[in-house]
Formats: sequence, structure tokens, C-alpha cells
Amino acid sequence: MLAGSLDERRAPENTKFAAISRDARLHIQRYCDDPRLTVETVAEHLGITRRQLERSMRDFGTSPHRYLLATRLDRAVNRLTDPHNHGRTIADIAVASGFVALSVFNRACRERYDASPGQLRQRGARPRAAG
Repeated sequence: MLAGSLDERRAPENTKFAAISRDARLHIQRYCDDPRLTVETVAEHLGITRRQLERSMRDFGTSPHRYLLATRLDRAVNRLTDPHNHGRTIADIAVASGFVALSVFNRACRERYDASPGQLRQRGARPRAAG
């Protein structure tokens, strides 16, 4: 009986964290191309602290930083492998996808796909995530 009442008291907290996580993910998806978007600016937009944002997203399996990086990387790789963008440089695509430095984009590609952006572009199709 006590355990059930404790779960009921936690439900509003879990709902609050779910809403924060959902709103943060939507905001990141919408504005990830803006290099000024950071974990701090997402928290500020939501009117919460960075710690509250981190806790909310951790409860749903990720951190705001990892989610932002993954969202930017997905966008960049989609652009990189889109035949309509073959005239654009890798650096241009990285910047257009919100990366502030080409080195960060290169490292993210290698960590996730075990390939450089140039190798991903040469494949010409959407790469499969490693592991």
C-alpha cells in the first residue's frame, strides 16, 4: 500500500520530466542548425536550469548534449549524402548543420560511423550507424 502511494506521488514528477524532455527534443530538432544553440540556451528557452534539463533527458536515456550532437550529425550526414548537395563543401555542410568547427564534425562522424565525412560522401547513400 505504501509503495503504491509513493509511486502516485512520483507520477507528477515523471510527467514533468517527460514534458521537459519532449519540449527540449522538439526545440533541438527545430533549431539544431543554429550554432548558437547550446544546452544552456535550450534550458533558458524552457525556463529551467541546465541541471533540470540534464536530469529530465537522462531519465529518458540521453543527455541534452548527446541529443544535440546526434541531431546535428544526422542532419549533416543526410545533407552530405544528398546528391543535391555534392557541390557544397564538407565544411559548408558542417557549418550549415550547426557545427562550430569542422574538427567536431569529423570526430563525430568517426565515432558514430567509423568513417570520415569524405568517406561517407563517397558512399553516396545513407550510412548505417556502427555497432
